[in-house]
Amino acid sequence: MLALEADDTVTVLAEGLEHPVDVAHDAAGRCYVSDDRLGAVLRIEDGHAVTLADGLEAPQGLAVLGDEVFTVETGARRLLALSLTTGERRTDAENLAVGPPPGTGHRTQPALFTHGMPGVPVPFAGLSAAPDGSLLLSANGEGTVLRLSPRNTGAPRNTEVPRNTEAARADPRTQRTTERQKS
Repeated sequence: MLALEADDTVTVLAEGLEHPVDVAHDAAGRCYVSDDRLGAVLRIEDGHAVTLADGLEAPQGLAVLGDEVFTVETGARRLLALSLTTGERRTDAENLAVGPPPGTGHRTQPALFTHGMPGVPVPFAGLSAAPDGSLLLSANGEGTVLRLSPRNTGAPRNTEVPRNTEAARADPRTQRTTERQKS
């Protein structure tokens, strides 16, 4: 993982990553990276990648909100929250339209450049934190953008997350709801 400074100086931030996909920073400026081949979310500290969570299924998009890092597990088709203070994991949404459709096998990715011409970009499930505390997810499985909004129900945090997006929308205990953004 490299940093490119304004004066074109290149600095190695960390080595040993197999396929870093996304980066995010917290309020203190710490850098987090997802690696979909390692199946991990890592924090970059003093030139080393420190594992925050491993055993994940192709984590891609990352966003930091408060003391949590969110990642999109494209292999599991879910949004995972990782607490930076306790290390706990929580599934916030499932059955998301990310990654290859269920039941399909691994496909060979076309080249990004073929004979000097642009090819097809590699699919990516991006994640971004909005100023209102919601998360915006580019759902690469169907080409939509989902807004995942926090629920303000006043109820205690639900430890059982509904199994699908429709149930998550209907369950008042769910912490995040899903809205499709029309493009």
